[in-house]
Amino acid sequence: MNGWILFQGLKIQLDLTGINQTYPGNFYLALCNHQSWSDILILQHLLNRKTPIMKFLVKKELMYLPVVGLICWAYDFPFLNRGKQAKKRFRKINRVNDSQALNKSLTQFLRSSATIINFAEGTRFTPLKAKRQQSPYQYLLKPNAGGFIAIYKMMGQELAGLMDFTIVYDAPKPNFWHFIGGKIQRVKIHLDTISFDELKANLGLPETDFNSDRAIEWINQRWGQKDRKIEHISSDFG
Repeated sequence: MNGWILFQGLKIQLDLTGINQTYPGNFYLALCNHQSWSDILILQHLLNRKTPIMKFLVKKELMYLPVVGLICWAYDFPFLNRGKQAKKRFRKINRVNDSQALNKSLTQFLRSSATIINFAEGTRFTPLKAKRQQSPYQYLLKPNAGGFIAIYKMMGQELAGLMDFTIVYDAPKPNFWHFIGGKIQRVKIHLDTISFDELKANLGLPETDFNSDRAIEWINQRWGQKDRKIEHISSDFG
């Protein structure tokens, strides 16, 4: 359905680099910048029958959306507290609840193969959000490393690797309504695939010498590289 919508209905042209035909591992963690709900349609199309089934870390607010909330619940997606609910006096409780929900969901993930999608920014990028949080990046919000760290520590050597997607639209302020309204014609997607051995070399083994501060520094470095990549790709669109 997603493929038909993208190519027959909307006539979207996808320009892909770094994406293989198949990925043989049972468990992958995927990072991606987040600009629009259409990111999900694109990822589903790209990974369909190439990787294990996609599962998401999602904001708790999505639980109340018709259809979407039901799908997230049925697939045991972990619901994490974000945004307005994460007020100062509740932050500590939310972190504990998030950790418990995530650990429970990851335990369920291990029953069958999965590709776990983590939009590390936690919400869709807009220039206003970037200004409010004083993001050091031009095209990205600050990454939240909590989900990434929890998955790496919990799933450990079950992970075959990390898939780092960068999605760029031919529109300066893409959103879902522009996407389905035909105002977006081209989308460029670049994938960097990082093996578990490379992750281990950068982050340490999950069970022994893993360090959270080291992981936060590493993902911030990845985000800096991604920001420069988006700037380079965007220049192709003029």
